[in-house]
Amino acid sequence: MALALAALWLCYLLVFGQEPRSLARALWAPSSEKAGGYAIRVISLNCAGGDASAAAEVAPYHPDILLLQEAPPAEKADEMGREWFGAEAVMISGWDTAILARGELITGPARSASHFTWARIRLPSGSEIVLVSVRLSPPSLRFDLWSSECWREQARVRHVHRTEMADVALALRDAARGVPVVVGGDFNAPGGDGIFRSLGPRMSDAFREAGRGWGNTVSNECPVLRFDQVWVSKDVPVVNVVARKTQHSDHRMVICDLELGPEP
Repeated sequence: MALALAALWLCYLLVFGQEPRSLARALWAPSSEKAGGYAIRVISLNCAGGDASAAAEVAPYHPDILLLQEAPPAEKADEMGREWFGAEAVMISGWDTAILARGELITGPARSASHFTWARIRLPSGSEIVLVSVRLSPPSLRFDLWSSECWREQARVRHVHRTEMADVALALRDAARGVPVVVGGDFNAPGGDGIFRSLGPRMSDAFREAGRGWGNTVSNECPVLRFDQVWVSKDVPVVNVVARKTQHSDHRMVICDLELGPEP
């Protein structure tokens, strides 16, 4: 009976688990260094309370698009963007999130939202893309499951997350017609959570598509949950997604390579 149960659990993990598939892909993974065949590299990182040292850790990976949460102050983010991207730098900063990219800003939000920032930009290749940097409200850290108050707190957080994701979906409905979309950030919810249904059938989890290695990001030293994710519209091929340990953040960064060719 024990062997039968173990076999059933193994089959479940192989079919439904993300980690076995991503670990298997790592056997033939391309280098995490940017290759010439990749059109754009997206990096998402929680900067641990606005620590510029954490944001600076992305530089060796040469991102084209940077989605920050708990972002440094706007002035510092703008300075870093100009240092990395020069005259082509685009920087959009919200209450808690920021977008840095190489390209030309087409449009951005009329007002800042507390939990996400979006921008529609034109990349140097000529392609237009909508970018969204997200940080949802912190999860409940209560584990006294025998307490009814604990369950009420968990339900409250779930309701807040659903409301916040509905706001993101509403912004995308108007901003992302006819162009590719990249949504990334600290969702404070694990991969496969029901809140991602708000993104609709058009979007897919990039790590599920092409994740390699151990993709969990929280916490940095002992990652057991994949709070940090990148989602892309299904018309954008995903080449490679990895999580990389950081030194100045309590989250690991997510590095996502996408193929996005020039406009025909």
